[in-house]
Amino acid sequence: MVYPKSTIKGYSHDQFLTDLINESEKDIRLCLEKGAHCIQIDFTEARFSLKVDPSGQLLRDFVRLNNRVLERFVFSEQHRLGVHVCPGLFDILKYLSFFFLLNHLFKVVIKIVIIRLKSII
Repeated sequence: MVYPKSTIKGYSHDQFLTDLINESEKDIRLCLEKGAHCIQIDFTEARFSLKVDPSGQLLRDFVRLNNRVLERFVFSEQHRLGVHVCPGLFDILKYLSFFFLLNHLFKVVIKIVIIRLKSII
């Protein structure tokens, strides 16, 4: 999901983000049109971003990117959208405080937040 540092010839970073946002919106709208009551959007990059950038800037960028998608939906649709964050194979608390994560998750334009704090393998 992260655009490479060296640009892709003929495909700018801005065009990449525009395409990513448009395709994400299409996927979500299709689910709504097919009658999904609630749509859970995987936000694994929240955890990953803090592992690679403990300053939180990459997480803030991902939140802004997600909001650019979610702001395309009306209030009643936003109430049916949520984000899911889980540690995957990593212990989320190893890389950040729980409150730091929550602070950023609640800046996403959604009403449902699903968080799994620990994986047992």
